[in-house]
Amino acid sequence: MTQIPLTTNTFESREAGAESRSRIDPPLSADTAALSFWRAWKWWLPPAIIALALVLYFVDPFIGDWDGMDYTMLSLDGYPSSMALGRNLFIFTNHFLFLIGHALFNVQPENAYLIFKYAVVAQAPFAVIACWILVRDISGSLQTATTAALLIVFSPVFVLYGGQVMTDVPSVLILATSLIIHLRGVQQRKFWLVLAGAGLMGLGVNLRETIGFYAPWLVLAPFVLGWKFQRREVLWVAASLVVFVVLALGWFGYWFITDPNYRWVWHGWRESMRDESARHPVALGNIRPYIIFYFISAPIVFLTIPFAPIFEWRTSLRCCGFGL
Repeated sequence: MTQIPLTTNTFESREAGAESRSRIDPPLSADTAALSFWRAWKWWLPPAIIALALVLYFVDPFIGDWDGMDYTMLSLDGYPSSMALGRNLFIFTNHFLFLIGHALFNVQPENAYLIFKYAVVAQAPFAVIACWILVRDISGSLQTATTAALLIVFSPVFVLYGGQVMTDVPSVLILATSLIIHLRGVQQRKFWLVLAGAGLMGLGVNLRETIGFYAPWLVLAPFVLGWKFQRREVLWVAASLVVFVVLALGWFGYWFITDPNYRWVWHGWRESMRDESARHPVALGNIRPYIIFYFISAPIVFLTIPFAPIFEWRTSLRCCGFGL
C-alpha cells in the first residue's frame, strides 16, 4: 500500500512544472507523521491563529441563531432536539460541560450559553488544522493544504457560526478528523483505524446530519486508493459501514423507541417540515437563491470552483509529460 509522503523535504524538491504533485512513498509511521506535522507548523499555525482571531472579533454577544436558543435550552435539560436525528452529540456534550461548570464554578443556567458558545469558539482553530492535515494527506502539498485552510478561514459562514451556539464548526472538526483517521487506515491497511474513522463519522451524524453525505467515502476511498475487490477488503468495507450506521442511528433510535414524548415532538417536527416543503417546493427556481447563498457563505471558495478543475487537469498533464 502507498501513502503520500508527509515530510517537508518532498515538497521543497519538486520539479518546477509539478508543484501540486509529489512522489509516492510507503506509508509512514504515526511517529513520523506527527514529526512531519510539527515541522510544518509555519504552514498550519497562521491559518489557525487567523481563524481564532476572526471568530473572536465577530463573536456573537448573545446565543446567536434561533437554533442556538433551542440547543441551549435542550443542553440545560439534557434532552435531544426534535430536529432530524436529535443532534445528541452536540447537546449532551454541552450538557456535560454545563454540569462541570456548575459543579466547579457555580455557573448558573442563565450563563450556560457562554460555556456552549466558547466551546465552539475553541474548536475553530482545531477545525482549520484538521482540514489542513486532511488536504495535506490527500494532496501531498503544503501549499495546497494551506490554501484550502485559508479558504475555510475566510468563509463568512465559518467565522459567524464559529462564534455562536451552533453545530457548524464542530461538524467540520469531527468530519475532517474522521476522514483523516479513515484515510490513514486505508493507506496503512489498519483495520482498527478504518473502523475508528467510520465510527467517528457515524457519531458525527449525531452532531450534524449532513455528515452522512460523506458515507460513500467509506466505500469508494479504499478501492480508489488501491484496494482490490477481494474477500478481506470487501469485509472490511462492509464492517466499516455497519459501524457507521449503528453509531449514526443508534442514539436517535434509542430515544425514539424508549421515549414516547420524544416520538411525539419528533413527529411534530416532521409535520412542520412537510408544511415548509409545501410552501416552498423543490424546483429549478431554487437554484438561483441557492447559488446566491453559496456565494455569500463562502465567496472565495465559490470563485475558485470554476478554475480548480482546469488547473488540476493542466498540472496532471504536465506531470505525465504532456505540455500545453
